[in-house]
Amino acid sequence: MLRISNSEMRLTSQGYHFDKNGKKFVRVWTSLNFIKIQVKLQPHKDLHVIWMSGISFTNSWLEITFPYQNVEKCSVSWMAVENYIDDVLNNIWFV
Repeated sequence: MLRISNSEMRLTSQGYHFDKNGKKFVRVWTSLNFIKIQVKLQPHKDLHVIWMSGISFTNSWLEITFPYQNVEKCSVSWMAVENYIDDVLNNIWFV
């Protein structure tokens, strides 16, 4: 029998996310069960967030962790995950 335990988070992607409110540096971490999005806090700017569960702060990062079950299922699952991450990031901006 195959035994799969909770795997550790691994850095999957990083770069800048652009939207109508500007750009922000983002890291995406994944495990077998969860996705974690880290947004680099920008010094001397005010952070605005449309609040959701799973938000926390560490050093200079805003972190949002959620299970894959939060992502709507569709025929192309990676596209659904990408769209969900984009929607989450569109609800975060700096002024």
